[in-house]
Amino acid sequence: MPTWEITAGAGGGASFPRAATRFSTPAMYTVAREENDRKNITLTEIQGILPVVTPDDYIWAYDANRVLQVSINARIPVTPGTKLAMQTALNTRFGSGKVVVN
Repeated sequence: MPTWEITAGAGGGASFPRAATRFSTPAMYTVAREENDRKNITLTEIQGILPVVTPDDYIWAYDANRVLQVSINARIPVTPGTKLAMQTALNTRFGSGKVVVN
């Protein structure tokens, strides 16, 4: 079976080490790519509602069911209405149950 190698570079800076990840099938790469895109698009959607959120304030993890769990750093006040607006936007974008705002 062929192995696909994806190499992430430093993006122009030499201070970051290069990392290689191997995927044994194109399907595994596709899943990883979709999850990475969902994580990045989620941050953009959240910033559209709460512009003060930076990537450092954005806390994310995938759970065992591959649902993206996100929260915002506690130093940024998030009202229940703002949280609902974020969840609604993400449900519209990805479908219910793909992203959960905690």
